[in-house]
Amino acid sequence: MNLPSISVVTVCRDSKGELPAAAASVLAALGGGDEWVVQDGASTDGSVEILRRLGDPRLRMESRPDGGIYEAMNRAVSRASGDFLLFLGADDRLRIRMDDARPFLKAARTVYYGDVRRAATGDRYAGAFDGAKLARTNICQQAIFYPRAAFGGRGFDVRYKQQADWVFNMDCFADPSLRFEHLPLLVADYAQGGASSLRMDEAFQQDYRRLLKKYFSFRQRWRPALASALADIYRALPGVPAPRQTPARNR
Repeated sequence: MNLPSISVVTVCRDSKGELPAAAASVLAALGGGDEWVVQDGASTDGSVEILRRLGDPRLRMESRPDGGIYEAMNRAVSRASGDFLLFLGADDRLRIRMDDARPFLKAARTVYYGDVRRAATGDRYAGAFDGAKLARTNICQQAIFYPRAAFGGRGFDVRYKQQADWVFNMDCFADPSLRFEHLPLLVADYAQGGASSLRMDEAFQQDYRRLLKKYFSFRQRWRPALASALADIYRALPGVPAPRQTPARNR
């Protein structure tokens, strides 16, 4: 593949305060053949007007009600035209230009990913992944360049309100026709903010061990599966407080 195009995808709703900085970050990073695909969830705070005033032909916006962040992502994927897709929240900021990543994006069936800087802790997350690592923690979506082929016959499962991107990555990793390759790039600043970062994805928690069994070998999954089972036993004990909430995609 020569000179692949990149679609930066942002799904948002009522993000008026973040959009000017987001637009400056993304539009400065795009090449001439790239695009910024914004899927707005019928904002009422003036977000749509801010985007329309930009007047940049690389911005492709749609505003309509949706059932949540991952339904919006699925819609954005269907609208995007790039060879690779990178998902970025309205409060995340790119640290690279797309031309910095483009020379690495050589294979049409490889999921390329770098690292992010997490705003809450200031650390760099999270290096190269193998199956055992992906079974216990997710690759940050803001660091991933998904090839178009990753979406052939699959999308984000909207049953998982905060962790559908993790399930998507599990599914891609288990697909023998796809490869994962870590890049030496610090792709974005990941904000880790927003109300959704305080919610528990109960469906994911309930299905976690089933998902491990579906997508990973016994060698890759046994430690996180055991830890999950022991945590369930502990939480069932009388007087144990509610579990800590899991970090999630914000919007």
